[in-house]
Amino acid sequence: MDSLAIERFVDENGLGIKELLQKTVDIYSPSCDAASVTAVGDVFAEELRGLGFHVSRPQGDGYGAHVLADLDTGKPGPKILLMGHMDTVELPAAGYDYRMRVDGDLIRGLGVQDMKGGDVILTWALRALKNAGGLTAGSIRVFFNAEEEPGSPHSRKLLPSVLEGVDYALLFEGAEDDGSMTGSRKGCGVFRVTIHGRASHAGADPEKGRSAIHELAEKILAIEALKGNGTTLNVGIVKGGTAAYVVPEYAEAVVDVRVPSPEEQKRIERELARITGESCVPDTRTEISGSFHRPPMGSIPGGKALQELTAEWATKLGFPVKFVTSGGVGDINNIVAAGVPGLDGFGTDGGGPHGVDEHIRADSLVRKTKLAALVIESVLEGRWAHSQMEA
Repeated sequence: MDSLAIERFVDENGLGIKELLQKTVDIYSPSCDAASVTAVGDVFAEELRGLGFHVSRPQGDGYGAHVLADLDTGKPGPKILLMGHMDTVELPAAGYDYRMRVDGDLIRGLGVQDMKGGDVILTWALRALKNAGGLTAGSIRVFFNAEEEPGSPHSRKLLPSVLEGVDYALLFEGAEDDGSMTGSRKGCGVFRVTIHGRASHAGADPEKGRSAIHELAEKILAIEALKGNGTTLNVGIVKGGTAAYVVPEYAEAVVDVRVPSPEEQKRIERELARITGESCVPDTRTEISGSFHRPPMGSIPGGKALQELTAEWATKLGFPVKFVTSGGVGDINNIVAAGVPGLDGFGTDGGGPHGVDEHIRADSLVRKTKLAALVIESVLEGRWAHSQMEA
């Protein structure tokens, strides 16, 4: 592998990397807008076809079309999955300008960090390898899904087939502002708690009513008390009642749960069942729905070696990296749970995703493109055997 040729090519094409980022960020593509997400996919599909990949566009079942691309060199070597997503959240505030803009050493815009910056890095890393005479062993699969933000409800079903034969996976979600990459991620579940009470006139017949809101309030306090051991819970949505003078017969809350381990996941599932199985307000009835859709990303054989390889190349490039646990979740959770060694955080360095302060560090586009290219080619060249990897 000619690492100097890779570095030189990336340095010479910094402007082109930014132009591709601008092209995709300036397409407003929230998950709910299938046509716009598909349009972003059209851009990346064209790029990958130009690199010799066979590209297909699986439909997203109400979401945009995914991008699935394969390149088989015909020579022995591992199969590596490179993955990102093309959708963003909706506008974080009224009047927010979603388009890409340069702000000194930063680049701002909706999706620059989460995660069109990473998609661009993935694409240009492959360009750099092609230009340097790489991509000559093993095979590469690229998967850009269209609906990661709501939890990949459709592409999760495709994942077993996407992972077929895959030996390693690199994901291009953004890294932290300081460049820290993701060594592990918490698992995530979303649960809806619904209370059914009895309506009555709050002034004339208050004793005949059974307040669903009162019951829900008691349950929210009990749910919030489950925090600890690295687990967080957030009651993010609360609804209920019809009028101030009516004892409410209905109330609901939606809870986001993040857990660091399978043991904590089991604890939360057990405690939620207990809390929703008990009543503080007589004659109320509670229903709970939802589940954990992202299992915790822990350590499996091969994961540590991917970290070590990445750290080695980052040090050679002059920016040592560290690996941290993230409370954010992504497709890497499900990939590692399926037994495929993976590493996340190959995207841009930045912060503020989903908010008005979303930004990336402009120089990380070039820096992380070099890193991704060098790690991809090292894996394809089989610098280490899977059987020798640490747990």
